[in-house]
Amino acid sequence: MNSLEIIDLDTYYRAEHFKHFMEHKCSISITSDIDVSRLCCFTKAHKLKTYPVLIWVVSKAVNAIPDFRLTINEQGCLARYERVDPSYIAFNKEKKTFYCLTTKYVPDLMEFYKNCVNDIESNNNKTMFPQGFPSPKNTFAVSASSELCFSSITMSVEVQRMPLSPIIAMGRICEKQGKQMLPCSVQVNHAASDGYHIALFVKEMENVISSL
Repeated sequence: MNSLEIIDLDTYYRAEHFKHFMEHKCSISITSDIDVSRLCCFTKAHKLKTYPVLIWVVSKAVNAIPDFRLTINEQGCLARYERVDPSYIAFNKEKKTFYCLTTKYVPDLMEFYKNCVNDIESNNNKTMFPQGFPSPKNTFAVSASSELCFSSITMSVEVQRMPLSPIIAMGRICEKQGKQMLPCSVQVNHAASDGYHIALFVKEMENVISSL
């Protein structure tokens, strides 16, 4: 069960910022290079695919940040999910197109990895949304391009339609000064979070990777 906690705006520490940026629509996008050398060694040693492991790392980092789990409930109130799941894309090599999936986040890496790989393989060569559209509300968006190593990226989303959860885009892992570096862009709705939270997210990703 994934509970939904209603947030009292009279005591919420970002209430003033939330109200201001819900009225004056604004988003923030920041790209950082993350050292994934340890992750690359881990996946190679255990013969794992990199992308599902990265999705788990990102999911663990996102779930560690309470303000990345915010939403607006059906009554129009600010609320927070106990858990958010990754809504991600997978690439169909034959059609050269992508399809959108959601896999439930669980703290155990190998359990998530098994489920994620199964979702990717069993839904290949179907529709763009083989699990249905739209994705569940308790999700955040994450994608990756293994073909493109970028220094920054712009994700164009109408702010009034942008969720309160983050939108994350990763590029190709590139070697820089002897390290394997992952370009990772995080776009957030300013009503829910800001640069401070993005910095927390990057740190959380680094911590998760260092624990592998």
